[in-house]
Amino acid sequence: MSRRRPPLFLRVQAYAQRSPRRYGVVAGVLCGVLFGCCMSVFPLFVYSSESVLTALLLGVPSGVFFGVLMGVFATRVAPEEPLPPDTGHARMREVRRLVRAGVPGADPVVNRIARDQARMLLAAPYWPRTQGALCLLSLVLNVAVLVDAHTGPGISGLRWLNLAGVALFAFLLFVLLPLTARRRRRARVFLGHFTT
Repeated sequence: MSRRRPPLFLRVQAYAQRSPRRYGVVAGVLCGVLFGCCMSVFPLFVYSSESVLTALLLGVPSGVFFGVLMGVFATRVAPEEPLPPDTGHARMREVRRLVRAGVPGADPVVNRIARDQARMLLAAPYWPRTQGALCLLSLVLNVAVLVDAHTGPGISGLRWLNLAGVALFAFLLFVLLPLTARRRRRARVFLGHFTT
């Protein structure tokens, strides 16, 4: 009888735990290629006069930069201990619930996994002032371009891009950054139950 393969997230976590540097390189390359392809293809659809060479000159450096960032991030948040073999989606949902609530549960195995998840969350690169300042600057610049171009007729491709920028950076600034700060506070509270 053939053994059942473990879930994909377990296999990825086991690989990350065995060799975190290689995991960071693979994650960075995959994310960089995907981001670079998006940055290369997007201008060709938005601006009909855009050349392929210009799109590649935009996509390749941005993909490399984003890939390096994601590689560093993936290496920093690689798990320290492997998950138990019988870990499934229900147990991981319970782990996330405990970390969100900031209190341990009754199951010691779930508590151990939750401690690892909280440590991984706190190990992720986090620069709230720098991230907030960059998001605010990008939001103001996109709004300024929209206000400046408001006098022209219709909505051009560039204006759609700026509208998307306003939505994205407003979401990052007013939703994602506060949620990240809250999750990190809860993770610290959760870990505090095991240090006292």
